[in-house]
Amino acid sequence: RGAFAGRYWSSPGCLFHHAYPVGYVATKHHFGDSWRMTIEAGEGGPVFRVTNARTGRTFAGPSPTKPWTAVCESIKTRTRISGPLFFGFS
Repeated sequence: RGAFAGRYWSSPGCLFHHAYPVGYVATKHHFGDSWRMTIEAGEGGPVFRVTNARTGRTFAGPSPTKPWTAVCESIKTRTRISGPLFFGFS
């Protein structure tokens, strides 16, 4: 445990409480493309990245939902997503 140990867990108010493991890598096929998801250590907590495997375009944020919301906005879909579900945590 370190100074930021609590930041590497989902918020206590979440329905499902889960760890955000630094070094996590997963691939998901959605919206007609393959997406690479990673979790990296940031200065104030985890950084969630979603990268389009075909174009290399990357979206990042401090929660699993932020980069996936940016993906949805970039491709102009009206789909609502769950970042933790898309990252495979729920």
